[in-house]
Formats: sequence, C-alpha cells, structure tokens
Amino acid sequence: MIETTPWPVASARPWLPPAETLDLKDYPKAKEHTEKGIILSKESKSIGDLKSSYEIISDYYNATNNYPKALEFYKLYISARDSVFNEEN
Repeated sequence: MIETTPWPVASARPWLPPAETLDLKDYPKAKEHTEKGIILSKESKSIGDLKSSYEIISDYYNATNNYPKALEFYKLYISARDSVFNEEN
C-alpha cells in the first residue's frame, strides 16, 4: 500500500519543475526534473507527489506532440488521483 504524505523525507517536490519551465518551452529540463520526481515519489511511496509528477510529464509529452506517451501518463495520473481521493474518503 502506498502512503500519502504531504512532505516525505525524500520528497519529489524539489524535483518537480515549476509550471514556468513548460511555459518557457524548456522541455529537456522539465522532463529531467519530472523523471527524477517520479523516481523519488516511488521510493518515498508518496502517491501525492507521484500524481503531480505524472500530470506534469503528461503535459510535457502533450506539449512535445508525443500523444501516445501523454495519454499513457495521463492515465497514470488519473489512477493516482483516484487513489488519493479514495484514501481521503
């Protein structure tokens, strides 16, 4: 079972790129930071951080016209979002 913690010890949050990274089209940096965020989120079992990472990398793939990957990560985002919702209720 994955625990939801707002700030785990090895939080992925420092690795999550700010929205401006995608807005400024700094796609390589956004992808690099988000991939690190996914790894750290999995290691720390933080479903909230994982949810955010999946959403951002889905946006990245959408912005770079890689629609199959965008859809793949969007589905993972929805699954993680639903898990967070179910644990809260």
